[in-house]
Amino acid sequence: MAAETAVSPGLPATPARQRSLWAIASLVCAVVVVCPIFSLIGLALAAVAVLDLRRHPHRTGKRLVAAALIVSLLALGGQATVARWWNVHARRPMLYGPADALVAGHGGDVAGFQAAFVTGGEPVSEQEAVAFLSAVAERYGRLLGTVQREDAADPVSDLRRAAIPYTYFFENGPVDVDAEFVVQADDGSGLVLRFAWMIIRDEALGDLAYPKSAAPERSGSAEPAPPSD
Repeated sequence: MAAETAVSPGLPATPARQRSLWAIASLVCAVVVVCPIFSLIGLALAAVAVLDLRRHPHRTGKRLVAAALIVSLLALGGQATVARWWNVHARRPMLYGPADALVAGHGGDVAGFQAAFVTGGEPVSEQEAVAFLSAVAERYGRLLGTVQREDAADPVSDLRRAAIPYTYFFENGPVDVDAEFVVQADDGSGLVLRFAWMIIRDEALGDLAYPKSAAPERSGSAEPAPPSD
């Protein structure tokens, strides 16, 4: 007679294996890679999911947690890289205008000054850049600081360009400066984020504009004085 397998009625039934809801939530937040907040929440939920899986060994979700951790860390790394790039190439230039370029030019780096500007037509000659830098240095001295103005009568701004007003503080006193920041494609090699022109407003001595070919006609900009011998 065949032996029958006996089932002990006192033993508890094996619980059904369920996925950890924390693990699922962590992965859902992690895949929203465009927002750093969701990436951080994904990391936090992944940590909670690890604790949940340890407390409840019958639950599954270790692979989801691992995926959430990897995606969140990669997303945060990419977001930090994009943020650094944006701060250097867009936020800082728009916040301070071509101040760094002006300081570089007065320090002898004329090419560095010119590199901060983009022209759609003929390239601006080095002679024009030197004449502009010399006129600024002779009139106002060394640049000490800059802030954005908030009293622009009619600022021009869209997704591709923004005319931004500033006040530049020189050794000889503050002056108003307008500059247009542009974003455009560069022959398929990427984005160009530079200035189209800058104008130093001076009712007493006349405006100084660089480059003259790109500055708006309403500036009434004067010709920069030639470099002194």
